[in-house]
Amino acid sequence: MEMALTGEPIDAQRAFSLGLVNRVVPAGTALAAACELGEKIAAHADHAVLASKAVLARARDGELADEYRAHRELLSDIIDSPGARAGARDFVQGRSGGTG
Repeated sequence: MEMALTGEPIDAQRAFSLGLVNRVVPAGTALAAACELGEKIAAHADHAVLASKAVLARARDGELADEYRAHRELLSDIIDSPGARAGARDFVQGRSGGTG
């Protein structure tokens, strides 16, 4: 509340300690860190990433019980997807999975 009422700026470390940012990187490395994060996200199945984003958006805007229900439905869709089945098969066979 203090930040909202005073409008005082805070540095990156303070924002991190308050949970306003996920990570702090050294000066001059933000673009490389963002690209690395993007590559990690892109390595996952599109369906799973989109479902995760949908759950987060709903959680921001909705009621908790509704969000649990929506999360279960989306998770069920992901688990039943061809990509999930292929990923499980690859895992059992000791192969690196694709992006299904």
